[in-house]
Amino acid sequence: MRIETRQLAYYLLFPMLPAAAISITLFAIFSSFFIGLFFLSLWRSKETAGLRDVFLALLLLYLLMNLLSLSQTNFWPESLQGVLKVVRQVALCAGIIYTLDSPEKLRKLYPWFFITAVVLAVDAFFQGSTGRDFFNGRQMTAYFGESGRLTGPFKHANDFSAYLSLTGILFLGMKLDGLHFLSKKKYFLYLAGFAMTLIALLGSYSRSGWFAFLITAFLMGLIKKSRVVTGAFFVILIWAVFFSPPLIKQRVHSVWNPRGGVFSERSQLWGEAIRMIHKSPLLGLGVNTYSKNEPSYKTDSSDFQYAHNGYLQIAAETGLLGLLSFLAAMIYFLLVSFKVFLGRSNLDPYLRSAGTSLAFGALAFLIHSFFDTDLQSILLVNLLWIVVGFAWAIRRLAPHS
Repeated sequence: MRIETRQLAYYLLFPMLPAAAISITLFAIFSSFFIGLFFLSLWRSKETAGLRDVFLALLLLYLLMNLLSLSQTNFWPESLQGVLKVVRQVALCAGIIYTLDSPEKLRKLYPWFFITAVVLAVDAFFQGSTGRDFFNGRQMTAYFGESGRLTGPFKHANDFSAYLSLTGILFLGMKLDGLHFLSKKKYFLYLAGFAMTLIALLGSYSRSGWFAFLITAFLMGLIKKSRVVTGAFFVILIWAVFFSPPLIKQRVHSVWNPRGGVFSERSQLWGEAIRMIHKSPLLGLGVNTYSKNEPSYKTDSSDFQYAHNGYLQIAAETGLLGLLSFLAAMIYFLLVSFKVFLGRSNLDPYLRSAGTSLAFGALAFLIHSFFDTDLQSILLVNLLWIVVGFAWAIRRLAPHS
């Protein structure tokens, strides 16, 4: 019965992966059943050895900091809801680590990241031609005149770009490593998916998405000693600044405009967050209460509501202790993952590539979160924990790791 329960939880991951990018309702349903089966299997088997490590202890510390922030909140319903969200995130990550207990399971599930990304890219192209996406009927984010920014099934183009920057890095990993374990036909299918993802990312007109992908791709190229990737980085940079179409060039040049655009807006947003942190630096003002508290820390009548920096928002809600606990978990995850996946020669090449790509994908997401509220988005933050859980499950399978 234990094996059947764990296996059923594994099967639920297949629909849960696309749901984590398309529908909050579907994701809530699938993830609730998955977490329930995970705890049921854990209770029946008493098999906790694989869940007793430093990383999961750091996740529990992060959860504890969120609980402690309740002592500061003036908005109990919202904060209790926020704590439950963090419980779900930690349980989801732990459940994936526990459930993906064999190379076969990992090999069968990993391609679903790519299948979902291709489907969402097609959906974005459909949105670009019809005005609405297929899944949720989303309209494009307004940009300039009649030109819009692709959102796919997400509410905003910036959300879509966070997803695309992560999955784009996964595709890049296949591009760099795929010829070692894929047939030429499958390899070129992955390259086609990579191209579709990059076109959709370009069509999102998201500076944070471009930045997160390009910086992570450059680091990935350096570490993997790929002259093609590092060279392409500079070619794309020169093209974007000097030779790109007017709408793209306009987005790029606005980055360093100190009198308006992103610079002016972000300085106001981050100033609000810093004032909130100053009010309660250690424990914050209460998890999941940023939009409730933010009006009291404005200097003008602008309607922002969110920090557009996931780390400042965590610090404002759960204090510097909450932020440090989150960063400790993420830094430990990245350091150990890169040590295992880049330093061991006896790990299966497919799993090595997947683990490396997932770790870099998480890094791209974390870079993107510096400029937006990905860590507060219900779907996006859970996508991060899915990716982290998947990578940590691969690490557990590495010999002597």
